[in-house]
Amino acid sequence: MRHENLANAVIIYGSVRSGTTMFRLMLRGHPALLEIGEKRYITWYSRFQPDGTLKVDHRNLFVDRVFVKRGFGKRPDLDGLDLIDDLVGQRRQGREGLSVITFHADLPKILRIFPDCRILHIVRDPRDVAVSVRRLGWAGNAYFAADPWLAAERDFEKAQPHLSPGQVLTVKYEDLVMTPEPELHRVCDFLGVAFDPGLFGYTENTNFEKPKESYVERWRSTLSKRDVRLVELRCGALMEQRGYVRATEDARPLSGTEVAYLKWDNRARKLAGDMQTFGAINVIGAQLGAKLGLLRMRDHFNRRIHAITNANLK
Repeated sequence: MRHENLANAVIIYGSVRSGTTMFRLMLRGHPALLEIGEKRYITWYSRFQPDGTLKVDHRNLFVDRVFVKRGFGKRPDLDGLDLIDDLVGQRRQGREGLSVITFHADLPKILRIFPDCRILHIVRDPRDVAVSVRRLGWAGNAYFAADPWLAAERDFEKAQPHLSPGQVLTVKYEDLVMTPEPELHRVCDFLGVAFDPGLFGYTENTNFEKPKESYVERWRSTLSKRDVRLVELRCGALMEQRGYVRATEDARPLSGTEVAYLKWDNRARKLAGDMQTFGAINVIGAQLGAKLGLLRMRDHFNRRIHAITNANLK
């Protein structure tokens, strides 16, 4: 089967809370681009086999929160690249334009699924990412709130040997906020499309506001000195490679006891936050069902959690 829907894709790649939503909504306003959303489930529920074929976990894919919310048609008769091509095609609906798809991790796998893609790598200060991740309750402390940034950027590093010259353009969130027009001109040049003022129309047709300059380096007024040090220790040299300068001088590694405490603290705070947001019964029921292999029980409570999540999203 020819996978026409997987050809010539534009991949927005970056950590959660790094400006990927703002970026993709900007690109949605360009007439030559067809922005079709975040597709984390493409990589979450697929695995390449030793023989190079791709297998999809149909059961978990079909109950994924975003998959269900987007109203995809289930195709249990398809697998691997055939299924992914069909999912992208369902979003394209025969429309013209370059597909713009957003991912937050798994770049090496993305390159195997979309071998001729172009990548818009958006990166944000990991200290600001940690502020946002912790505020949303996705982590219990600053040290582990940096994990999504670290995972995304480590995967970017792993993909380096497989990237072709000119295949990637890196865009800093801070530049996109402070000087959006020059950055978007640069993006359009990279994609080979003309600049279009529709790139700024997302504030009129979505409920997202134009980002404020105060969003840049928010960590300076939000994180304690201890938390800044923890994020900088977590992200280390990779943060500096991305052009973000350390603010603390103490680069002494954490002891095993300190890391163990941070793990416990993160789990305890995360569990308490989840119970407050989703209800103790739902959280415990979903976790217990997953641990015992009672998938119907897990899915039942996850559906209730997903309904709350959807209601809280913009």
